[in-house]
Amino acid sequence: MDLWLKFISYGPVVFLSLLPSTTYSQESHSAVRPSVTIQAERLVRPIPQDPATSFAWRLEQDQQTLLALLAFCTALSLNAVKTKNDPGASRLQHADAVATALNMDMRNWFTPTAENFFSKVSKTRILEAMTDAGKAPNSNAPAQLKKSALAELAEKTITGTGWLPEPVRIQDAVKEVEEMEELAAD
Repeated sequence: MDLWLKFISYGPVVFLSLLPSTTYSQESHSAVRPSVTIQAERLVRPIPQDPATSFAWRLEQDQQTLLALLAFCTALSLNAVKTKNDPGASRLQHADAVATALNMDMRNWFTPTAENFFSKVSKTRILEAMTDAGKAPNSNAPAQLKKSALAELAEKTITGTGWLPEPVRIQDAVKEVEEMEELAAD
C-alpha cells in the first residue's frame, strides 16, 4: 500500500489533474481535480501508514469499502494518454474498454479551449476541428487570422457543440473488437 500512497502523492501521467500545474492549467481541469482529491481523502487517508497495521486494517474492512478502494486504484492506474506515434495500442484499447463499460463521457471532463488545445495545434488542424464540429467558416477569412486569434475564434465557435479532439474521444471498444475479429477472420 505504500507504493499507492506515493503514487497519489507524486502522480505519474495517468490523470491529467495530477500533473504539475505548469503542464495543465488548474482552470481547464477543475472538474477532475476536486473529484480525485475528495476520493483520495475518503478512501486512502484512513489507511494506516504502518505496514503491519495497514494489512490488519484492510482485513477489517467490509467488501464495499475494499471494492471502492480497488476501483479508485484502478481508475488512477489507467493510462489513456494518447501521444504522437503511440505504440501502446493495447493499453489504449483497455482504457477505452473501461470507459465504454462505465459510459464515460469525456465532454463532462474536458472542453477544448484556446489555452489547452487550439493554441497547441496547427492552423490547419484548428480549421479542420471547426469543420468537424459542424461549424465550418463561411469564408476564407478565418484562415487569414493569426494563430492566436484563430484559436480564440475556434474556442468560441466550438463551445457547446460537444466536439472533442480525437485523442480525447473514447473509442467504442465493442465495435473495435468486432472490427479486429472481422479482419482476423479474413
